[in-house]
Amino acid sequence: MRHDILMIVTLFCVTLASYGANEVRTWTAASGNTVEASLVRTAGASVILKLKNGKEVRIVRSKLSAADRSYIAAQATPASAAQATPASVHQLPFSYGKTSPEIPLRKDKTVSYHMFVPEVLKTAARWPVMFVFDPGGGRPGTLNRYIPGAKRNGWALVVSVQSSNSSKRPNEEGTYPTVDEVIALYPIDKARVYASGHSGGSRVAAIVGEHMRKRGFAGLLANGAGVGYGRVFKQSSQSSIYALCGSNCFNRWDMPTSLSKIRCKNKKLVMFPGNHDWAPAQYMTEGMSMLTGWFLKDARDVSSSYADERMRFAERQLEELQSLKDNHPGKALVWAKLLSDFKLPTRMSAEVQKEYNALRTSKAALRYLEAEKALEGLMDKHFVVSDVARCMKRADPAASKAALALAEKYADTPFAEVFRRLAKPSA
Repeated sequence: MRHDILMIVTLFCVTLASYGANEVRTWTAASGNTVEASLVRTAGASVILKLKNGKEVRIVRSKLSAADRSYIAAQATPASAAQATPASVHQLPFSYGKTSPEIPLRKDKTVSYHMFVPEVLKTAARWPVMFVFDPGGGRPGTLNRYIPGAKRNGWALVVSVQSSNSSKRPNEEGTYPTVDEVIALYPIDKARVYASGHSGGSRVAAIVGEHMRKRGFAGLLANGAGVGYGRVFKQSSQSSIYALCGSNCFNRWDMPTSLSKIRCKNKKLVMFPGNHDWAPAQYMTEGMSMLTGWFLKDARDVSSSYADERMRFAERQLEELQSLKDNHPGKALVWAKLLSDFKLPTRMSAEVQKEYNALRTSKAALRYLEAEKALEGLMDKHFVVSDVARCMKRADPAASKAALALAEKYADTPFAEVFRRLAKPSA
């Protein structure tokens, strides 16, 4: 059972008074191992159990038997039901947890958007928001790849309907009014406005960042295009950029080149196996989580208004870290490093440091970081260029040779496929 139960001791919790906290019962892991303990509380996707010796341990609910999960559900009174009052819920003209019908702007009915607000924001005082732009024009389905990340991180999503590569309406008439009206109409956290999109939509997102750079714009989730083409769109020096690019995307020169010209607080380029494609939802979720983590890391004061969210995020990512350690230790180390930079209460900080120190001795995790650094070096040396237009849809012999060598050197890492594909022409 010791191998099945994740022993993370933490002060953070949402106490549910209706739990039978004093009832000692036998808990069974999916492996069949058992332990005698009482249920203390839930904590995200985990539960906290108290052993007979008084020690508290954490276990991910999915690792418990079906009977144990049913017991937990029967004991719990949803915290939201106990805490929420009608006055504390921001009333929407559509349902929480579902993408809205098309919503026209109040000032211009010819401009519209779709919106998604996760259930977790029902009683939140303020909402982080991400504006999304589709090169083919926004539709409800455009948000589907973002929704897992929005639910996980507690973000509202807005997709512009009219913004597209074929749109003849300038941003001043369509995009900017949408951004400004949504921020004014809903309880948006003005320090946490983000933008994202694919291809031409990614460039519109960068334009929005430039438009808002003096108003606390938080950052970009770029996809398939950089922050400019010919002219780099200026971003706030306090913002962050998480960029996603297919290994064989014809903008694989544009993205690192334009990003190299941007000065901002946090910046990362992630290459995934693919062409000029939207990144899969998993990559979007990782990007949104990293943008959340960067923001909370920089809001360092432990007593700040973001302290509770920082704790929830740290707890959730600790759980994610545990699920990653076996199959993706490198990613686990990345999250442990980020969390080690958080300003956290002493006991949780100690737990994070313990995980971080353990992962820093993992050969597989260090190998992952070494390969990731090699990829960064490859992009800097061969894909940051002076003339992006000349490089599109071709393979550079020197870059191909270097990429193939790295594919062989790091064949035991998840980066091998990306290296192999970088050696081929873009599509």
